[in-house]
Amino acid sequence: MGQESGVGNGESEQQFAANVVMTENAFAIPDSRLPNPVAIGAYLHQHESKPLLRFITCGSVDDGKSTLIGRLLYDSKRLFDDQLAALESDSRRHGTQGEGIDYALLMDGLAAEREQGITIDVAYRYFDTDQRKFIVADCPGHEQYTRNMATGASTADVAGGGGGGGGGGGGGGGGGGGGGGPADLLRNRGVRKVGPYMVPRTMCSAVSASLATAFKIRGLSYSLSAACATSAHCIGAAADLIRHGAQDVMFAGGGEELHWTMSVMFDAMGALSTGFNDRPAVASRPYDAQRDGFVIGSGGGMLVLEDYDHAVARGARIHAELLGYGVTSDGADMVAPSGEGAVRCMHMAMQGLERPIDYLNTHGTSTPLGDVTELGAVREVFGDNAPPLSSTKALSGHSLGAASVHEAIYSLLMLRDGFMAGSAHIDELDPRAEGFPILRQTQDATLNTVMSNSFGFGGT
Repeated sequence: MGQESGVGNGESEQQFAANVVMTENAFAIPDSRLPNPVAIGAYLHQHESKPLLRFITCGSVDDGKSTLIGRLLYDSKRLFDDQLAALESDSRRHGTQGEGIDYALLMDGLAAEREQGITIDVAYRYFDTDQRKFIVADCPGHEQYTRNMATGASTADVAGGGGGGGGGGGGGGGGGGGGGGPADLLRNRGVRKVGPYMVPRTMCSAVSASLATAFKIRGLSYSLSAACATSAHCIGAAADLIRHGAQDVMFAGGGEELHWTMSVMFDAMGALSTGFNDRPAVASRPYDAQRDGFVIGSGGGMLVLEDYDHAVARGARIHAELLGYGVTSDGADMVAPSGEGAVRCMHMAMQGLERPIDYLNTHGTSTPLGDVTELGAVREVFGDNAPPLSSTKALSGHSLGAASVHEAIYSLLMLRDGFMAGSAHIDELDPRAEGFPILRQTQDATLNTVMSNSFGFGGT
């Protein structure tokens, strides 16, 4: 939970998990909300000669980090009088302990937050006593805040990590925000701790709205949400808008960055791989006989779609032509597709196409059912003439709402550079995948037409 170092010559650093480490020297902090004793005493005694202590606390919101460090500082009785007075005042006005001292407020930076007019879930405080200096940064599970803090001169030596924050749905993503954070904050610490940026961070149109604002886009801007097929739907919708003359240029794609509390929900439904936790690099293995679920990913991507004449007129470099796309729902099951919708979707995408498909980038997520269901749909569409196929998720993992645009980009790279990526990590081919032209190694190839499949929960 913390980091300690000296200053000057002979500087040293050590990691210390004060909220989980149990030692014979551990002691309980009196009247603390913390349920477990903490090994603080031995730690301070060991490093009592160090003139500077730096703590970086990372974890879930309201897990006692601020209270732990705040009580440590308060009990030293060596804070400045104005700091103690401010703590007592803030405890009465903003605290959660009634008439008692709310030690967490030493870390919460209320005065600084009031000056900025906003509330954030990060605090940086400096304490100077006659014995040593304390620098404390409290970052409850939000990696981007830690990065922001590290940019300032006063916190240039602060570095740490946390979970990733929540993703936007639709024209840039696949799902809502990061789990129960806002409710927990409201319940435990009040509405101010929820913060004014929670809505724009977690609304379904977060990515499209953020990009439109950042790049001053004045054309239409909106988001779609269709689970793991989201960004494919966005690409198709953008093509329709151009085809019907509503726009000349569209940026279409998606983004996804899940907080671990969202990932846990996929784990709870048995969708994530657990059989390769000792070898996570090979856990994503579509079509392998031992696959047991997908590996969650994150990221984002955008395609620039443009009317052909408009692109030529401005001298744009054209990477490919979008020949068609299909969008269907099989209406069978929320998480177990029948394959019938995938058949219609592929037929729709190839309608009017008078050239063969040279390569197929499948949806293949590495789930036992989904992979073979899609292969069955491929056989029904192509018969015995299925094109060479592979799933790039073996290398990238499954980035949910961003997966479609990622795989569209991968397919464009293969088209441009003349190769077909193999499905990695197939040690033993699933017997149900026998007879399909599944690429197990990357191959050089001259490609003219490629297709990328994307499917999602709800049969989309």
